[in-house]
Amino acid sequence: MQHQIFEAAVGLATPWFVQDVACDVERKTLEIRINGVTGSRFAYPGVEGTHPVHDTQFKRYRHRNFFHQECYLKVRVPRLRVPAGRVLLLEPEWAGHLSGCTLLFEALILTVARLVGESRV
Repeated sequence: MQHQIFEAAVGLATPWFVQDVACDVERKTLEIRINGVTGSRFAYPGVEGTHPVHDTQFKRYRHRNFFHQECYLKVRVPRLRVPAGRVLLLEPEWAGHLSGCTLLFEALILTVARLVGESRV
């Protein structure tokens, strides 16, 4: 049940799932470990079709806080074998444009920046 709550909060859909959740009370951090279902195939932007996973790499993304805890997603990100033998790292749909941040964390930063800017007017 706990994992389903975090899957919904992060916005995960099949084949992604929460593998584990770890909370460090002293450091006030929450780490959500995300993996993909073994044998899944993924689409890659600009390359037609779905492609098998060649291997995976761990990436860490800063996410919005949960329960006043800094939240990080530790994701097993697939590298896909696409036509012509190339191997490309897939960026998950929740990955933001800033290195190491999720889209939701970027949205929070922009909202806070806008509010700070408005309060100075």
